[in-house]
Amino acid sequence: MTQPQHTPEMETEQPPPWGPEGYRIPWRALVLGLAMVLTINIGAPYAMYIIHSSQWSISYLPLAVVFLFTALVFFNATIVSLTGIRGLSRTELSLIFMMALVGASIPTWGTSTYLIAVIAAPKFFASAENGWQTTIVKYIKEWLVPQDMTALR
Repeated sequence: MTQPQHTPEMETEQPPPWGPEGYRIPWRALVLGLAMVLTINIGAPYAMYIIHSSQWSISYLPLAVVFLFTALVFFNATIVSLTGIRGLSRTELSLIFMMALVGASIPTWGTSTYLIAVIAAPKFFASAENGWQTTIVKYIKEWLVPQDMTALR
């Protein structure tokens, strides 16, 4: 068995396309992903608590992400076909989708559903029977927990 011959082309080592020279941050994907996350984080609590509409960000695959991402894909295809400019790549679309998917968990399941209830729980459930007022509530800063019992109900 013979060894492969050493050629000059082997000496010029090409950097991988994902290396420092070939890598670029997809700024427009980050901006669009952030815009989608902000839209979901403002719209979901508004729909849930203000207008008492459907819960469009509560699911393993939130409806808000599916709707906004589908609209973005169709808008991207329309812009590319009408103007001929370079559209979003698969990598950029994947980044936008992942940002929206992670960001959709924050407004309802992440904060507004559980965090607010957890913050108010020690004061709300404190009673003479469980002694939370003397054992737990006295160590919590006054500004951290709502003090008005009517507001807690």
